Amino acid sequence: DYDSILLLAHDTIFSSVRKYIPRLDKLQMVWIPHSLGLVFNDEYTNPERLNIERESLLAISQAKNDLVGYIGEASKEVLGKGYGVKPEKLVPLKNGLYLNSSRFNISKTQQQEDLRKWNIPMDKKLIFSWGRCGYQKGYDILIPACKPFLEANTDYHLVLLMPIETSPESYLRKIKSMAGTLPKKSITTIYAFDETLPYSLLRNQNLRILAFSSRFEGAPITALEGLTFSRGDVQFIYSNIDPLQEVLRDDPRGTCIKDFEIDSWSAGITYASRKNINSTINVQIPDIVANYSKGIDIILGVSDGI
Repeated sequence: DYDSILLLAHDTIFSSVRKYIPRLDKLQMVWIPHSLGLVFNDEYTNPERLNIERESLLAISQAKNDLVGYIGEASKEVLGKGYGVKPEKLVPLKNGLYLNSSRFNISKTQQQEDLRKWNIPMDKKLIFSWGRCGYQKGYDILIPACKPFLEANTDYHLVLLMPIETSPESYLRKIKSMAGTLPKKSITTIYAFDETLPYSLLRNQNLRILAFSSRFEGAPITALEGLTFSRGDVQFIYSNIDPLQEVLRDDPRGTCIKDFEIDSWSAGITYASRKNINSTINVQIPDIVANYSKGIDIILGVSDGI
Protein backbone atom coordinates (compact mmCIF):
# COMPACT_ATOMS: atom_id res chain seq x y z
CA ASP A 1 0.00 0.00 0.00
CA TYR A 2 3.05 2.32 0.19
CA ASP A 3 4.61 4.14 -2.75
CA SER A 4 8.12 3.30 -1.58
CA ILE A 5 9.72 1.14 1.11
CA LEU A 6 13.29 1.36 2.37
CA LEU A 7 14.44 -1.88 4.01
CA LEU A 8 17.66 -1.96 6.02
CA ALA A 9 18.33 -5.70 6.18
CA HIS A 10 20.93 -6.62 8.81
CA ASP A 11 23.16 -9.68 8.44
CA THR A 12 22.84 -13.01 6.66
CA ILE A 13 19.38 -14.00 7.88
CA PHE A 14 17.75 -11.20 5.83
CA SER A 15 20.11 -11.19 2.86
CA SER A 16 17.78 -13.14 0.55
CA VAL A 17 14.77 -10.81 0.65
CA ARG A 18 15.31 -9.50 -2.89
CA LYS A 19 15.77 -13.00 -4.28
CA TYR A 20 12.19 -13.88 -3.32
CA ILE A 21 10.53 -10.62 -4.42
CA PRO A 22 12.56 -9.62 -7.49
CA ARG A 23 9.78 -7.55 -9.11
CA LEU A 24 8.73 -5.41 -6.15
CA ASP A 25 10.16 -2.21 -7.61
CA LYS A 26 8.88 0.11 -4.92
CA LEU A 27 11.13 -1.71 -2.43
CA GLN A 28 14.68 -0.41 -2.00
CA MET A 29 16.69 -2.92 -0.04
CA VAL A 30 20.03 -2.22 1.64
CA TRP A 31 21.70 -5.37 2.89
CA ILE A 32 24.15 -4.73 5.76
CA PRO A 33 26.37 -7.77 6.45
CA HIS A 34 27.99 -7.74 9.88
CA SER A 35 29.86 -10.93 9.07
CA LEU A 36 30.80 -12.55 5.77
CA GLY A 37 31.61 -16.14 4.90
CA LEU A 38 34.84 -15.19 3.14
CA VAL A 39 36.13 -13.62 6.37
CA PHE A 40 34.46 -15.61 9.16
CA ASN A 41 35.81 -19.15 9.47
CA ASP A 42 33.55 -20.10 12.36
CA GLU A 43 30.93 -22.68 13.23
CA TYR A 44 28.33 -20.85 11.13
CA THR A 45 30.33 -20.70 7.91
CA ASN A 46 30.02 -23.39 5.27
CA PRO A 47 29.51 -23.65 1.50
CA GLU A 48 25.75 -23.18 1.96
CA ARG A 49 26.29 -19.82 3.64
CA LEU A 50 28.62 -18.65 0.87
CA ASN A 51 26.05 -19.71 -1.73
CA ILE A 52 23.34 -17.75 0.08
CA GLU A 53 25.54 -14.66 0.19
CA ARG A 54 26.50 -14.85 -3.48
CA GLU A 55 22.93 -15.51 -4.65
CA SER A 56 21.67 -12.64 -2.52
CA LEU A 57 24.29 -10.25 -3.85
CA LEU A 58 23.47 -11.26 -7.41
CA ALA A 59 19.80 -10.46 -6.83
CA ILE A 60 20.72 -7.14 -5.23
CA SER A 61 23.04 -6.27 -8.13
CA GLN A 62 20.22 -6.89 -10.61
CA ALA A 63 17.76 -4.68 -8.71
CA LYS A 64 17.91 -1.07 -9.88
CA ASN A 65 17.93 0.67 -6.49
CA ASP A 66 19.21 -1.98 -4.07
CA LEU A 67 22.50 -1.37 -2.26
CA VAL A 68 24.93 -3.06 0.11
CA GLY A 69 25.94 -1.26 3.31
CA TYR A 70 29.47 -1.69 4.59
CA ILE A 71 30.21 -1.47 8.31
CA GLY A 72 33.90 -0.57 7.94
CA GLU A 73 36.62 -0.08 5.34
CA ALA A 74 37.83 -3.67 5.71
CA SER A 75 34.29 -4.90 5.05
CA LYS A 76 34.05 -2.64 2.00
CA GLU A 77 37.22 -4.14 0.56
CA VAL A 78 36.02 -7.73 1.04
CA LEU A 79 32.66 -6.95 -0.57
CA GLY A 80 34.38 -5.39 -3.56
CA LYS A 81 37.33 -7.70 -4.10
CA GLY A 82 35.95 -10.93 -2.66
CA TYR A 83 32.33 -10.78 -3.79
CA GLY A 84 32.60 -8.49 -6.81
CA VAL A 85 30.15 -5.86 -5.56
CA LYS A 86 30.48 -2.79 -7.77
CA PRO A 87 31.47 0.52 -6.10
CA GLU A 88 28.20 2.19 -7.07
CA LYS A 89 26.30 -0.48 -5.14
CA LEU A 90 28.20 0.15 -1.89
CA VAL A 91 27.08 2.66 0.73
CA PRO A 92 28.72 3.46 4.12
CA LEU A 93 26.71 2.38 7.16
CA LYS A 94 29.69 2.17 9.47
CA ASN A 95 29.75 0.83 12.99
CA GLY A 96 30.08 3.29 15.82
CA LEU A 97 29.00 3.92 19.39
CA TYR A 98 25.80 5.40 20.75
CA LEU A 99 27.22 7.30 23.70
CA ASN A 100 23.78 8.03 25.17
CA SER A 101 23.20 4.31 25.69
CA SER A 102 22.27 3.31 29.23
CA ARG A 103 25.21 0.88 29.12
CA PHE A 104 27.59 3.85 29.18
CA ASN A 105 25.75 6.03 31.67
CA ILE A 106 26.04 4.34 35.04
CA SER A 107 27.20 5.76 38.34
CA LYS A 108 30.52 5.04 40.01
CA THR A 109 28.57 3.20 42.69
CA GLN A 110 27.10 0.90 40.03
CA GLN A 111 30.53 0.41 38.49
CA GLN A 112 31.90 -0.78 41.83
CA GLU A 113 28.87 -2.99 42.35
CA ASP A 114 29.46 -4.64 38.97
CA LEU A 115 32.95 -5.66 40.07
CA ARG A 116 31.76 -6.89 43.48
CA LYS A 117 29.01 -8.91 41.82
CA TRP A 118 31.60 -11.03 40.02
CA ASN A 119 34.22 -11.01 42.82
CA ILE A 120 36.72 -9.11 40.72
CA PRO A 121 39.57 -8.04 43.02
CA MET A 122 39.93 -4.35 43.77
CA ASP A 123 43.64 -4.56 44.66
CA LYS A 124 45.14 -6.06 41.49
CA LYS A 125 46.09 -4.81 38.03
CA LEU A 126 43.53 -6.04 35.52
CA ILE A 127 43.79 -7.60 32.08
CA PHE A 128 40.41 -7.63 30.36
CA SER A 129 38.94 -9.26 27.25
CA TRP A 130 35.30 -9.63 26.30
CA GLY A 131 33.13 -11.11 23.58
CA ARG A 132 31.12 -14.25 22.93
CA CYS A 133 32.76 -17.55 23.77
CA GLY A 134 33.61 -18.85 20.32
CA TYR A 135 36.54 -19.75 18.08
CA GLN A 136 36.34 -16.30 16.49
CA LYS A 137 37.47 -14.51 19.65
CA GLY A 138 40.67 -16.52 20.14
CA TYR A 139 40.32 -17.32 23.84
CA ASP A 140 41.96 -20.69 23.16
CA ILE A 141 45.13 -18.71 22.37
CA LEU A 142 44.77 -15.90 24.91
CA ILE A 143 44.18 -18.06 28.00
CA PRO A 144 47.28 -20.28 27.72
CA ALA A 145 49.29 -17.20 26.68
CA CYS A 146 48.35 -15.53 29.97
CA LYS A 147 49.33 -18.55 32.09
CA PRO A 148 53.10 -17.94 32.47
CA PHE A 149 52.56 -14.21 32.90
CA LEU A 150 50.01 -14.63 35.69
CA GLU A 151 52.19 -17.23 37.43
CA ALA A 152 55.11 -14.79 37.41
CA ASN A 153 53.09 -11.64 38.16
CA THR A 154 50.71 -12.32 41.02
CA ASP A 155 49.74 -8.64 41.15
CA TYR A 156 47.83 -9.07 37.86
CA HIS A 157 44.35 -10.54 37.38
CA LEU A 158 42.71 -11.71 34.15
CA VAL A 159 39.00 -11.01 33.61
CA LEU A 160 37.24 -12.78 30.74
CA LEU A 161 33.62 -11.91 29.94
CA MET A 162 32.52 -14.65 27.53
CA PRO A 163 28.75 -15.09 27.04
CA ILE A 164 27.93 -18.64 25.95
CA GLU A 165 24.42 -18.29 24.48
CA THR A 166 25.71 -19.21 21.00
CA SER A 167 28.78 -21.21 22.02
CA PRO A 168 29.44 -24.70 20.63
CA GLU A 169 29.59 -27.11 23.55
CA SER A 170 32.95 -28.53 22.46
CA TYR A 171 34.60 -25.10 22.43
CA LEU A 172 33.07 -24.17 25.78
CA ARG A 173 34.47 -27.35 27.35
CA LYS A 174 37.90 -26.54 25.90
CA ILE A 175 37.87 -22.99 27.29
CA LYS A 176 36.75 -24.09 30.75
CA SER A 177 39.50 -26.71 30.81
CA MET A 178 42.14 -24.15 29.78
CA ALA A 179 40.91 -21.59 32.31
CA GLY A 180 41.18 -24.25 35.00
CA THR A 181 44.96 -24.46 34.49
CA LEU A 182 45.51 -20.81 35.47
CA PRO A 183 46.13 -19.78 39.09
CA LYS A 184 42.68 -19.69 40.69
CA LYS A 185 43.31 -16.37 42.41
CA SER A 186 44.43 -14.73 39.16
CA ILE A 187 41.46 -15.27 36.86
CA THR A 188 37.74 -14.47 36.75
CA THR A 189 35.70 -16.16 34.02
CA ILE A 190 32.17 -14.93 33.40
CA TYR A 191 30.04 -16.98 31.04
CA ALA A 192 26.89 -14.84 31.18
CA PHE A 193 25.98 -11.64 29.37
CA ASP A 194 26.41 -8.57 31.56
CA GLU A 195 25.31 -5.33 29.95
CA THR A 196 27.27 -2.83 32.05
CA LEU A 197 30.32 -4.79 33.21
CA PRO A 198 32.50 -3.88 30.17
CA TYR A 199 32.02 -0.16 30.83
CA SER A 200 32.62 -0.63 34.55
CA LEU A 201 35.91 -2.41 33.89
CA LEU A 202 37.00 0.03 31.20
CA ARG A 203 36.53 2.91 33.65
CA ASN A 204 38.24 1.10 36.53
CA GLN A 205 41.49 2.61 37.77
CA ASN A 206 43.11 -0.84 38.07
CA LEU A 207 42.73 -1.70 34.40
CA ARG A 208 46.14 -2.06 32.72
CA ILE A 209 45.75 -4.17 29.56
CA LEU A 210 42.96 -4.80 27.04
CA ALA A 211 43.30 -7.90 24.86
CA PHE A 212 41.61 -8.29 21.47
CA SER A 213 42.58 -11.77 20.28
CA SER A 214 39.99 -12.24 17.50
CA ARG A 215 40.86 -14.38 14.50
CA PHE A 216 38.40 -12.43 12.37
CA GLU A 217 35.97 -9.56 12.79
CA GLY A 218 33.54 -7.43 10.84
CA ALA A 219 33.96 -4.03 12.49
CA PRO A 220 34.66 -4.60 16.19
CA ILE A 221 32.63 -2.53 18.64
CA THR A 222 34.74 -3.72 21.59
CA ALA A 223 37.83 -1.99 20.20
CA LEU A 224 35.88 1.26 19.84
CA GLU A 225 34.66 0.94 23.42
CA GLY A 226 38.21 0.34 24.63
CA LEU A 227 39.52 3.45 22.90
CA THR A 228 36.61 5.56 24.10
CA PHE A 229 36.31 4.69 27.75
CA SER A 230 39.67 3.46 29.04
CA ARG A 231 42.34 5.73 30.47
CA GLY A 232 45.23 7.04 28.39
CA ASP A 233 47.72 4.68 30.05
CA VAL A 234 45.79 1.45 29.39
CA GLN A 235 47.67 -0.71 26.87
CA PHE A 236 46.15 -2.71 24.02
CA ILE A 237 47.28 -6.00 22.51
CA TYR A 238 45.46 -7.04 19.36
CA SER A 239 45.43 -9.47 16.45
CA ASN A 240 46.94 -8.62 13.11
CA ILE A 241 43.63 -8.50 11.23
CA ASP A 242 42.43 -5.59 9.11
CA PRO A 243 39.32 -4.61 11.14
CA LEU A 244 41.35 -4.30 14.36
CA GLN A 245 44.19 -2.55 12.55
CA GLU A 246 41.66 -0.07 11.20
CA VAL A 247 40.63 0.95 14.71
CA LEU A 248 43.83 0.58 16.74
CA ARG A 249 46.91 1.00 14.55
CA ASP A 250 47.28 4.77 15.07
CA ASP A 251 47.20 4.57 18.86
CA PRO A 252 50.69 4.35 20.45
CA ARG A 253 49.32 2.22 23.29
CA GLY A 254 48.66 -0.64 20.90
CA THR A 255 50.79 -3.73 20.37
CA CYS A 256 49.90 -5.79 17.31
CA ILE A 257 50.54 -9.53 17.63
CA LYS A 258 51.60 -10.77 14.22
CA ASP A 259 50.45 -14.39 14.48
CA PHE A 260 48.22 -16.73 16.48
CA GLU A 261 50.97 -18.52 18.34
CA ILE A 262 50.67 -18.80 22.12
CA ASP A 263 54.29 -17.75 22.62
CA SER A 264 53.76 -14.60 20.54
CA TRP A 265 50.73 -13.57 22.59
CA SER A 266 52.54 -14.37 25.83
CA ALA A 267 55.43 -12.14 24.78
CA GLY A 268 52.94 -9.44 23.80
CA ILE A 269 51.31 -9.48 27.22
CA THR A 270 54.68 -9.14 28.94
CA TYR A 271 55.68 -6.33 26.59
CA ALA A 272 52.41 -4.45 27.15
CA SER A 273 52.79 -4.74 30.93
CA ARG A 274 56.15 -2.96 30.70
CA LYS A 275 55.07 -0.20 28.33
CA ASN A 276 54.74 3.21 29.89
CA ILE A 277 52.81 5.11 27.26
CA ASN A 278 50.11 7.55 28.23
CA SER A 279 48.31 8.55 25.06
CA THR A 280 47.17 12.12 24.73
CA ILE A 281 45.75 11.55 21.26
CA ASN A 282 42.24 12.91 20.92
CA VAL A 283 40.67 9.89 19.26
CA GLN A 284 37.70 10.67 17.06
CA ILE A 285 35.22 7.96 17.99
CA PRO A 286 32.61 7.28 15.30
CA ASP A 287 29.04 8.08 16.29
CA ILE A 288 26.69 5.43 14.91
CA VAL A 289 23.80 7.91 14.70
CA ALA A 290 25.89 10.32 12.61
CA ASN A 291 27.21 7.44 10.49
CA TYR A 292 23.72 6.11 9.73
CA SER A 293 22.33 9.59 9.09
CA LYS A 294 25.08 10.13 6.54
CA GLY A 295 24.49 6.74 4.94
CA ILE A 296 20.73 7.17 4.72
CA ASP A 297 21.19 10.61 3.16
CA ILE A 298 23.28 8.93 0.46
CA ILE A 299 20.69 6.18 -0.01
CA LEU A 300 17.89 8.71 -0.40
CA GLY A 301 19.94 10.91 -2.70
CA VAL A 302 20.16 13.80 -0.26
CA SER A 303 23.98 13.82 -0.45
CA ASP A 304 26.67 12.35 -2.69
CA GLY A 305 28.27 9.02 -1.93
CA ILE A 306 31.90 8.35 -1.05
